[in-house]
Amino acid sequence: MEVGLFSISRRFKNCEDGFRWIFSGVYGPTMKRYRELFWEELGAICGLWNDPWCIGEDFNVIRFPNERRRGGRVSPSMRRFSEVIDDLDLRDLPLQGGPFTWSGGLNSQAMSKLDRVRRGPVPFWFENMWLKEEGFKDLLKGWWQSLRFNRSFSFILVEKLKALKAILKSWNKDGFGKVGVNKHLALDKVAFWDAQEKLRPLSMEELEARKEAKGDFEK
Repeated sequence: MEVGLFSISRRFKNCEDGFRWIFSGVYGPTMKRYRELFWEELGAICGLWNDPWCIGEDFNVIRFPNERRRGGRVSPSMRRFSEVIDDLDLRDLPLQGGPFTWSGGLNSQAMSKLDRVRRGPVPFWFENMWLKEEGFKDLLKGWWQSLRFNRSFSFILVEKLKALKAILKSWNKDGFGKVGVNKHLALDKVAFWDAQEKLRPLSMEELEARKEAKGDFEK
């Protein structure tokens, strides 16, 4: 078990199949000046194990304005939160139930989504939208041909795939526009409209917005 300033992490083993994984329970700082320490701690935890990792509990920060009843604009802290999620290869899992996990203030008028669950690192997968990018197939061919290893055919294939994975992740992050962030945003939009539908019927415009978000996620 590892205990940090803002987290407690432990390795678990499933009884049925012996699958090993890590869970970290966190309580993020309420003061902004300590938030970078929190992000650094999560980065350190990520480097401790090679097992699948799940994080949950209270981050005390939100990613998008729609996670707060009063809405507002995207703030630097929201952008930073999304950057950390992307940098650590985490996937923001949608919660079941109401859209908010905390209420406070006079007559509980203030509501926010502070509790959430994240999973990572996630398996690498090839994004279909990459193939629609002009010139991508030529880039892919060039990268593959430039990778050279010696030994058996199976070893060469595995090593080339591993190297290509690193190249694609770097290109996606720095050159293509962070597909992961766009997918997270689309998934959160779908979760938001699903939660709203439990509270009231959605208008035609809102149904169309959810449909568009689903399409963006499935690209």
